[in-house]
Amino acid sequence: MKICTICQKELEQEKFSPGTRQCRKCKIDKSKEYRKKWHIENREHTRKVVHEHYLKNKDLVLERSRNWRIENRDKHSKLIIEHHKKNPLKNRARKMVNWHLKKGNMQRPETCQRCLKVGTIHAHHANYNFPLDVEWLCTECHGLEHRKFK
Repeated sequence: MKICTICQKELEQEKFSPGTRQCRKCKIDKSKEYRKKWHIENREHTRKVVHEHYLKNKDLVLERSRNWRIENRDKHSKLIIEHHKKNPLKNRARKMVNWHLKKGNMQRPETCQRCLKVGTIHAHHANYNFPLDVEWLCTECHGLEHRKFK
């Protein structure tokens, strides 16, 4: 029997990693806590590394994401439903824009209002209380707009 220096529980020797005085569970929890803290403190570095990986492996990342959504349809659906419940104004605004686009009351432009790039154009809401007041942005400008506030 051995006592863990973190949780102070007396446990069997098998519950400890060789050469440590911390049980495996505490060691894993401590490691997760450290990594989480490090990523928060080094957020810009983490974003940069993740973004560089995405750019180098874009097709692979998108394929894995697509495959995960297909293999986990139920979980993905639940996540979407939770998101809509947590963000009712955002969901309402998105639905209203889609409805007006479908009815022809509103038209999606072919170019971004900021950089004039042609391509996939997103409706960006500066304020969800005004659901039809949107700025039409390309994927890049829309991402930059949302990352401004984080």
